[in-house]
Amino acid sequence: MKRLLSFSVLILLLFNCGSNKSDTKLPLSTKSIEAINLYHDALQLNSIYKEDKAKSKLLEAVRLDSNFAAAYLLLSTLGINTVSETDSYYDKASGLKGRMNDIELCFFDIRSSYRDNDINKRVQASKKLVNLLPNNAIAHERMSYTNYEMADINGSRQSALNAIDNDKYYSPAYTILVNSYTFAEPKSFEKAEMYAKKVLGFNKDKSFYHVMLGDVYRAQNKLEKAAEKYDDAYDVGTNNWLSAAKQVMRIQCLTLKRLGKDLIRLLMRREQIIKK
Repeated sequence: MKRLLSFSVLILLLFNCGSNKSDTKLPLSTKSIEAINLYHDALQLNSIYKEDKAKSKLLEAVRLDSNFAAAYLLLSTLGINTVSETDSYYDKASGLKGRMNDIELCFFDIRSSYRDNDINKRVQASKKLVNLLPNNAIAHERMSYTNYEMADINGSRQSALNAIDNDKYYSPAYTILVNSYTFAEPKSFEKAEMYAKKVLGFNKDKSFYHVMLGDVYRAQNKLEKAAEKYDDAYDVGTNNWLSAAKQVMRIQCLTLKRLGKDLIRLLMRREQIIKK
C-alpha cells in the first residue's frame, strides 16, 4: 500500500512539475507531428529573441515536409534573413497557398498585409482568426499586436489578457502586457512589474524574462534591482547575446546609482559650507 501511495505521489509531482508550460497549439495542415512540434518550438524561440534557433527549427520542419506552407510563412518573418531569403520564403508560402487551412490563410493575409501596407486587411484577418479560434492564446496574441498597430492600447491589453485567460502559461502575452504598461500610455509600472514577476515565475530558466523584469526596474529608476536582474540573466545564460548586452546596462545602472549618491553628498556638503 505504501509503495502504491508513493508511486501515486511521484506521478502527481511529475505531473505538477510539467504543468506550468503552455499547451497552446495551432491546427496546421502538415501531417508531420514532428514538423508541427518544430513549428511551435520556433514560435516560442522567436518570442524571446532567439531567431537563429527558431530558423533552424523551421528549416528542419520544411525538410520533413517540403509543402509545409505555414513554416515557410513564419520563416519569411524572421529579422535575421537576408532580403532575398525573406522574399524566397514568402514566395514559397504563397505558392503553397492552396494547401493552407483557414487558420493558415489568416496568417498569410496578415503577413501579406505588411508587404502591401494594408492595415484594414490585417484587422479583418486578425478578427477572423479570433472568430475561428476563440479559445486559442496565439489568436488573441495576434489580435493584440493588430490592436496596438491601430493605436488601440486598451484593446491590445485586453487581447493579451484574453490570451492569458485561455492559457495562463502563454508567456508572449505577458511580454505584451509588460512592455505596454512600461512604455505605452497610460503607463502602470505596478502592473508591468506584476506581470513581469508572474511570467518570470514559470520561466526562471530563460534569461529573457530576467532581463524584462530588470528593464521594468530600470524604467522606475530602481537601478540596484535592475542590475541584480541583469546579473541573474547573465548567470542563467540562455540568451547570451541579450544578457551580455544587458551587462553594459548593469554597469550603467550601478554607476548612475553611485553618481546619484555622490551628488547628494556633494550637495549636502555644499549646504553645510554655505551655512558656515
